[in-house]
Amino acid sequence: AYPTKQGCYEIDPAVAPGFDQASFYAFSSNRTAVMYTVGSTLYVYDYARKQLVSRDLGAEVVYMETEFCSKGSVSEFMVATFDGSKGVIRKLEVGNDPNTLEIIDRPREVWETRLKVKDMEWKNAN
Repeated sequence: AYPTKQGCYEIDPAVAPGFDQASFYAFSSNRTAVMYTVGSTLYVYDYARKQLVSRDLGAEVVYMETEFCSKGSVSEFMVATFDGSKGVIRKLEVGNDPNTLEIIDRPREVWETRLKVKDMEWKNAN
């Protein structure tokens, strides 16, 4: 049997600015979306629908990763920023509605730190 390509998509640079210059990439496992960061801006790009949403986080993004361990959610991800003197760690979410592309804040899951985050490990308390 020969392998076949299925569900292949191309990134449209006219819709996804700076995709080739991003510092971090993370794919959503529950929809056709990729999160990426350029400087202080977080982008979520739906490569099947060619839609984009973005948010300026106010400081350079120094870390981003999908986050499944703490609650088993396939739509949550962590982003850390650092402005030279303080850092902020945020848990954000890509919505589950396939018709709406959005970045959902999780206001109770924002932590300030004096550190520049390079990596994180999570442990499920259960």
